[in-house]
Amino acid sequence: MNLKIRTLVLEYSLKIESHINTLLLGHLEIFDKEKTKNFGNKAGISFKSKIDLLFDINVLNKIEHQNLELQMNLRNKFLHDIESDSFTYILGKFDSGIRNRFLKFTESKKPENETEYENTFENLFLNNMKVISSKYKARRESIVNRTNYLTSLYDSQLSMSKTASNFAEEIMLIIENSELENPEINALFEPVLKRCLKFVEDYESEGNKIEELSKKFELLQKNKMII
Repeated sequence: MNLKIRTLVLEYSLKIESHINTLLLGHLEIFDKEKTKNFGNKAGISFKSKIDLLFDINVLNKIEHQNLELQMNLRNKFLHDIESDSFTYILGKFDSGIRNRFLKFTESKKPENETEYENTFENLFLNNMKVISSKYKARRESIVNRTNYLTSLYDSQLSMSKTASNFAEEIMLIIENSELENPEINALFEPVLKRCLKFVEDYESEGNKIEELSKKFELLQKNKMII
């Protein structure tokens, strides 16, 4: 039965399945998997359904999805077909498309023995782990980008609020310091007008900053902005 290679294939597959599960939980904003029906320790949705969903929400591209699916195809043959006790046997059962995708990970020009096939499978596994790791990194960057955006937006709104408050205080001070009973009351309007124009200028400047931040936010890749 070649338990050695079956055990190795199972070990690599369990690691991939665990990380795919965690990645999907993060993108679905599920923080306690034990309370779910599909992602806890009990049987839930299949690995195939999980990578399909990650593809559908643009976390995995077509090639990444195919390579993860390829590893699971090999896993299923080793674990569910008692006659599948070697890569040589399994590759003989697969069509040329699957065989060629698998052989892209070989280090030799033409693998001819089980050791070379095992190394190829390990390269496939390492490639898939690298892909998942990059998705974790992209998600962390997405959260940082959104946090920075929201912080900048808050700071801009706070600045605009202070600008409006200062404007109101200065207007009141101008009025209080003016001689309203004086026949030359028209002189009051000149400093008030100047300050009003300055307020409009400052307010528009802050408004433009918020508009620029909003445009930058909208340009970020949609799949990287999920929290």
